[in-house]
Amino acid sequence: RPHLRRGGVLAVQPAFGRRLDVGRAVHSDEAAGGWRTSDWFGTFRRQSDSEWIYHARLGWVYALTDGQQGLWLWMMDEGWLWTQPGTHPYLFRHRSGSWLYLMGSEAGKPVFFDFSAGFFR
Repeated sequence: RPHLRRGGVLAVQPAFGRRLDVGRAVHSDEAAGGWRTSDWFGTFRRQSDSEWIYHARLGWVYALTDGQQGLWLWMMDEGWLWTQPGTHPYLFRHRSGSWLYLMGSEAGKPVFFDFSAGFFR
């Protein structure tokens, strides 16, 4: 999980590989048709017997717990992203060591503001 080291340098200690019940991890409520809703994580549906979920704004995401309150999310275009309650819709992008802000979705794809690049994508 991201944290500041001495000198203000952001460090990441990923804890990949921890299976979870995403619904329980994000404190979600059941909705119709297998969908779940979380106050902080939004609306999603879990693929049976796997860690794949379909998130209403992110699309297909592979979700693992960080062992605390956060989630590591893997997306094909973004790689590993991390978030937690109080941080989401900000997502830490492990590959670049930078932050993204989830603006919404367009044509079924997430729209992010990329803080390191300074633009929407």
